[in-house]
Amino acid sequence: MKRVIGLSWILLSLAAMAFAEIKVETLAWFDYSVSADTNSGNGCVDKGGAFYVPRLYLTVQGDVGNDWFSNPIKARFTVDFAKSQFDSTTSSTKSIPIKYAYFDYYLFSALGMKNEIVLSAGLLKSYFGYIADWSYPIPVKDATEQYSAVKPSASADFGVMLSGKFMSTEDNKDGIFKYYFQVLNSEGYEKLFTENSVQSDNLGLQFSGFVMPLIGLSIGGTYRSVNYNTSKQKQDAYAAVVAVKNLRLGEGETAFTIPVDILFQYVGINSVNLTNDVTTKGSVISTTAGYGFFDNSVTPYVRYDIVNEDDSKTNTDAKLYQYSYLYFGINIKPAKGLTIRPVYGQNMNNNDIMAKIEMEYAVNFSIWQ
Repeated sequence: MKRVIGLSWILLSLAAMAFAEIKVETLAWFDYSVSADTNSGNGCVDKGGAFYVPRLYLTVQGDVGNDWFSNPIKARFTVDFAKSQFDSTTSSTKSIPIKYAYFDYYLFSALGMKNEIVLSAGLLKSYFGYIADWSYPIPVKDATEQYSAVKPSASADFGVMLSGKFMSTEDNKDGIFKYYFQVLNSEGYEKLFTENSVQSDNLGLQFSGFVMPLIGLSIGGTYRSVNYNTSKQKQDAYAAVVAVKNLRLGEGETAFTIPVDILFQYVGINSVNLTNDVTTKGSVISTTAGYGFFDNSVTPYVRYDIVNEDDSKTNTDAKLYQYSYLYFGINIKPAKGLTIRPVYGQNMNNNDIMAKIEMEYAVNFSIWQ
């Protein structure tokens, strides 16, 4: 692990030397969680609890420079010191230190198109549904990756992307419309392929589009298509998203902001086994709502998820594959770089409960060369 940390730091340092301005960010989470089973027949059975640091990020990003036509190129490198992966082939756990490593090439920026067409390549964010914008208002993953049986995409993947924003302003940096078209390995950032790895034909296509008719209101969705296992299985996934965050109404001096944070998301997956023509369909409907007090420094949240891992299951099997989760949490920001998030969650079908308190702390600074 020391070698991994040392190598990661060297790579980040070398990368930073290429930038005119270096932005450095550290981000860590410290958690304590407990869980219990209240449906075991023996009363409330405590499953235990523990302190742990689930993730620790170190990010370096900055301007690489301009091309021959004065189009800017930027890059980002992020390592994750706490993430690990179990390798079933060697029965060992290995570190996966790389979270993001990509560049953004702002094509045609010299012609006045600042953000309309951006080419990115490397280990990218996956823009499926709302996953790239999920900021953990409560310490629970976004609905697109919270439930493994209905998980179309990892939060990051290897590939290339064309993206852009149209009609953006200083007040509305996201613009009126934004899009993301990605060609990805579709197996997530934990699959670190090398030139000697067995190649597969599982490249996936993913397109997301969003419209923002008001500042703070985003409506859109994603379509994703992937072939797995040498084309013996095909998966189509899609998402519909409505997000309202700090909704701004009115113009000029009469404008005002409503400190709400509301997210509705529908995720659907259709998997077809091309060998026996068996189709499995799953879905998640997730609704999160919060309201900010004291300039958004204290925001209570409630979230309700309806999960259907396989709609072909009925009767007694249905409880195992079709269930719902209810979460209550508070997002507290006592300082600029510190966020405290207590949460309570309950499986409404089998009465499993969990409680967690998470502290997120960040340090950001810039270095000019």
